[in-house]
Amino acid sequence: MGEIGFNDFNWPFNSGTKIEGLATYIPPVVQAISGAVKEVIRQGAVRIVVSGLFPMGCVPFYHRNATYVTKEPKDEFQCLKPYNDLASNYNKNLQEALSLLGKEFPNVVILYADYYNAFMSLLRRAPSLGFNETTLLKPCYIPPKINSTTPGFNCSNPAQYIFFDNVHPTQAAYKHMAEYLIDNTLSKIPCTQ
Repeated sequence: MGEIGFNDFNWPFNSGTKIEGLATYIPPVVQAISGAVKEVIRQGAVRIVVSGLFPMGCVPFYHRNATYVTKEPKDEFQCLKPYNDLASNYNKNLQEALSLLGKEFPNVVILYADYYNAFMSLLRRAPSLGFNETTLLKPCYIPPKINSTTPGFNCSNPAQYIFFDNVHPTQAAYKHMAEYLIDNTLSKIPCTQ
């Protein structure tokens, strides 16, 4: 299954919902994902990978759009701790739901793709992987402000950035995350053929 869940938190956040309000979205989002997994199983899927959330507090969107960001506690990478905690809580709830689905459907392989730790692994190793240490949480492309005549800014070398825009990692970042996910997720799929 594709990456799902992130926009369920982005939209209310962008509308001014604070962290406490965002936490109330966790149960219904996890329930909706469980329902989607059941549906693909009913359609015949026997091997399913469901991804968790990125560490939301590291995503430029949250830094750029929160007026109260300067007051939020940060980690060593300047990621916003409360938003990373929210993502961790969501991921924990999602893994519990997937475990229950695994018991309900014992003949189906349901795996959790740990986007959170894949991203944090990338962030910890970023300079040694060729990413610019001064721009770890800054996007390569900065869109123009609404109703502005000034064009957006695009960096000259996206491969040195973790984020292309305020939400999406660059191809280089996804490459390193994919390597982590392959090593830590796909190896758990039992193959009988």
